[in-house]
Formats: sequence, structure tokens, C-alpha cells
Amino acid sequence: MSVARERDRMIEDSDKARVAVLGDSRWGVRALQSRLVEEGFRLFQGDSDSDAAGALPSPPDVVVFDVADLDITEQIEAMLRDCRSRWGAPILCLLPPSEHATPRTSARLDADEFLFKPPRALEIANRIQLLVQRRQQKRGAATRD
Repeated sequence: MSVARERDRMIEDSDKARVAVLGDSRWGVRALQSRLVEEGFRLFQGDSDSDAAGALPSPPDVVVFDVADLDITEQIEAMLRDCRSRWGAPILCLLPPSEHATPRTSARLDADEFLFKPPRALEIANRIQLLVQRRQQKRGAATRD
């Protein structure tokens, strides 16, 4: 690849929203990875928040946290608090289908949005885009103040 093409690709990639994919199973995102890339997102995956942090050139715009088991909620809560304090990025939780998972579960997990698995590709892409837009609006409001 020529230097000019590589530079153009890097500029184009820098405009894409950075999405850190974390959690226990990453099942939902792995199944939708190609669609999310087509929608213009840059995905960084890791088994833990530190794995993804090492792969990111800068903090993510959104964190997608794939929850495998709601029975370990305290551990998940701690990981999400760490993500939020480290990056300040909005969090989308992918929850396992369960009669026990409710909107309260999302509030307890301190997530901005949640979806039950299996999510549809368009739905997860739209939720991520919504979180990116909200974050940009908050940044814009903060700079005006």
C-alpha cells in the first residue's frame, strides 16, 4: 500500500467511533462484528478492560460489555465501574436472555443502554450510534459552558 493510501486510511479510521468490546463471552458482538465494521465502527476486543485498553489508541467512544452470566453481578458491576471511571464512555450491556433480567438490572449494572441477546445487527448498531451522538452532544455542551 502506498504511503498516501495508508495515510488516507488512517485519517478515515480516526473519524470512526471507537468501540471497546469487553466481557465474558463476546458472543453477541462476535456474531455481528462484520456488520458493525460495515456501519463504520472500529472494534477493539479484549478479555478484560485492560486488554482492550492496551489495544486502543485513545479512550473508546462506547463500551459494549457482553455479559455471559447474571449470577456474577457484583463482579460485573466492579468491571463496569472501572470502565466508567477510566474512560468515561457510555456503556451498552448485552444481557443473556433471562426472566430475571429487567431494566433494573441495567440500572444496577450502571449501563447507559442494554439489549438482550441475541441482538439484531441493525439494533445494536443503532444503539451504539445513539450513545456516540449523546456523548458528542455532552462534550459540545461542556465546551460551551
